[in-house]
Amino acid sequence: MIASMVPKLARKYELFAHADDIKENLESMYSENTRASRYAATKELVALRLCEGASVHEHVLKMITLIEKLVNLDVVLPSELQVDLILLSLPSSYEQFLVNFNMNKLDPTLDVMLNMLVSYEATIKKEKFVLLTAPSGKKSSFSKKRKSSLPSKHFAKGGSSGSKSGKVSKQADDVCHHCGKPGHWRRNCKDYLDQKRSEKGMYFIEVNLSVDSSSWVLDTGCGSHLCNDLQLMARSRRLDVGETYLRMGNGARVAAEAIGTVYLSILNSDYQVVLNNCLYVPTLIRNLISIPVLDSEGFSFVFGSSVCLIQKNNKVICKGQLVNNLYELNLNEIPINTISAKRKNDSLNPAQLWHARLGHISLRRMNEFARDGLFSLEDVKSLGTCESCLKGKMTKSPYKGQMERAEGLLDLIHTDVCGPLSVSARGGYSYFVTFTDDYSRYGFVYLMKYKSETFERFKDFRHEVENQLGRRIKKLRSDRGGEYLSAEFIDYLKENGILSQWTPPGTPQLNGVFRTSESNFVGHGSIHGWDSLNYRHTCGVMHS
Repeated sequence: MIASMVPKLARKYELFAHADDIKENLESMYSENTRASRYAATKELVALRLCEGASVHEHVLKMITLIEKLVNLDVVLPSELQVDLILLSLPSSYEQFLVNFNMNKLDPTLDVMLNMLVSYEATIKKEKFVLLTAPSGKKSSFSKKRKSSLPSKHFAKGGSSGSKSGKVSKQADDVCHHCGKPGHWRRNCKDYLDQKRSEKGMYFIEVNLSVDSSSWVLDTGCGSHLCNDLQLMARSRRLDVGETYLRMGNGARVAAEAIGTVYLSILNSDYQVVLNNCLYVPTLIRNLISIPVLDSEGFSFVFGSSVCLIQKNNKVICKGQLVNNLYELNLNEIPINTISAKRKNDSLNPAQLWHARLGHISLRRMNEFARDGLFSLEDVKSLGTCESCLKGKMTKSPYKGQMERAEGLLDLIHTDVCGPLSVSARGGYSYFVTFTDDYSRYGFVYLMKYKSETFERFKDFRHEVENQLGRRIKKLRSDRGGEYLSAEFIDYLKENGILSQWTPPGTPQLNGVFRTSESNFVGHGSIHGWDSLNYRHTCGVMHS
């Protein structure tokens, strides 16, 4: 329980004897008023309403969350009441869904209810699309009727039948100037009309698809900055699958794969526009700049004369030009940040690859593997100098002073704590402590989250080695670290007859056995860290 707390809180509860005492104290400090929480959750659940055009999926999920919150507060609503509350929150556009639901006397679960509402929402959007396209058809049919009535209005002096016969006979004698067939004019020629429609369609596709994918477009309806190239980001973080979704104009959901910061270099200016929390969506045709986000950051906009001026503190920062009815930002062709954001692409030959995989082994062992056919000797010769090996195996000049060697097992134990590491390892481990026997040079390593765990780790070590070897620890040599000078540690050593030896300040050579083992542990771990640029695995390497 204490291990899962933040350091400040963990130190407060280190002296508590029982978990129940810790739990009661935490509840008294952080627990909410249950009665007030039930009232707030109930009020929000009853008052929640779905607005027209809003996502029913998010709305129902929010209501389910409130229902589960009430369950945690010991308020269990009947399943029928839960469904009724969701139905009461729907707008008038869902009246047909309510009628069908009540007629069929359904009793679904909340998950099934959510699926039904999402399906009905998709049906509503299709019907709206049909209604939006219907007026154009009515207009065209009305125009045709009007055109057909014009001849009878202007030429029907001798009655309607006479005008019709005259009109038909005139078209019957004429020849179409497009297809060359008699009986109709070019404006009524089916081949001519099909050709005109196809030409318009091809022009429409060309306008919408012939775009520069690297251009940035100002968008008033987008809630986040979006880009289609990960190389544009100076800093980025990969998103988990399903962590962030975008709702496109056609209603489809598209997943964002990364989030980061983009620096846009303005044309003919030293100013850079910083786009924070920009989402990476590889399927986008253009990069989008969210005007609402820039507005929240203090930018202002002036539109007019096919130009959009972006200002901050009454100073024009950059401008966008109207191109194909879209405002594109005027930028340099190669942003400065993309040069430093290029990913490293090293080509490793098989010898270099196996040298890294096998823990950066020596050149002699690499030659043995080459003779066994794992790779060629030419690759080994081209191995060159490994920078990771140089960094990880750097040591100080040896200490030439004389030190006495222990005469038996457990006569002298060297120990010290290393940490905190620059990056915590998996599991939250930031320290490790080693115990090395001076006689056999055999060592033990224990990973720790806090320095205060040193005393417990020593007790674990002592019980294990004394039980296995049938001997007792006589001396414990350490530096003057505070973890070894605590009252409980000193009292424990006195009670068990263990002599505590402390090295003088500034003389780590007197604890040289520990320093050698520490350099081995940290060396292997840091070599992997420098080689892969992932320090979180360092403690895992040492533990293995």
